[in-house]
Amino acid sequence: MEAPIKRTWRLGPRERQRLQTVLVLVVLALLWFIAFQPWLKGVIATRDLQTCQTNCLKIGQALTRYMQDWDDAFPPADTWMTNAAGMLGTTSGTGFGVSHYFHCPTDHSGAPSSYAYNDLLQGISPGIQSKDPQKEARRNLVRVPARFPMVIEKHGTAENGHLTLKNWAEVDRAMDTPHLVPDPTGMLIDGAGQAERQTREQLRFLSDKRF
Repeated sequence: MEAPIKRTWRLGPRERQRLQTVLVLVVLALLWFIAFQPWLKGVIATRDLQTCQTNCLKIGQALTRYMQDWDDAFPPADTWMTNAAGMLGTTSGTGFGVSHYFHCPTDHSGAPSSYAYNDLLQGISPGIQSKDPQKEARRNLVRVPARFPMVIEKHGTAENGHLTLKNWAEVDRAMDTPHLVPDPTGMLIDGAGQAERQTREQLRFLSDKRF
């Protein structure tokens, strides 16, 4: 009895054409992904920066409203987030709470805040003389609050987290610039409550200057 002949699998013309079409589509998909990946990353980075800027805008407005209720006095450092949260508008219908505004999308630390307060400003009212010598010394230093960063982007910050920033060199060392759009960029809120973008290059340029 003769041994059975093994059958070989052969593609017909139609099957070969289909396989070639599939391979071409796979190659085109890979090329599309490679070509558009930088663009997609840029879109995501821009969106995250805009969200972070909106957060800072909201926080700045809330702190300004707080100051208007307290003779233009800056909030205490240990309660600045609490004070700002109390002045933030309702978020009903948005799917998130007030704490959302204190988190930058690029901050994956899980910490309560992505922003830190400059405690050099705490409690002072620029136009009112203080009986507290230390507070009065800081008030004399902060003649033009709009020139001083009130809040900086600093990921992994504790609730009501704060630090002392006396000049731009200290801001450059402390501030995070996680947004690549395309240069490393971070957000800050000045003493007038305005949200500003600062690149790492700009911070380095200002690092030998006073506020």
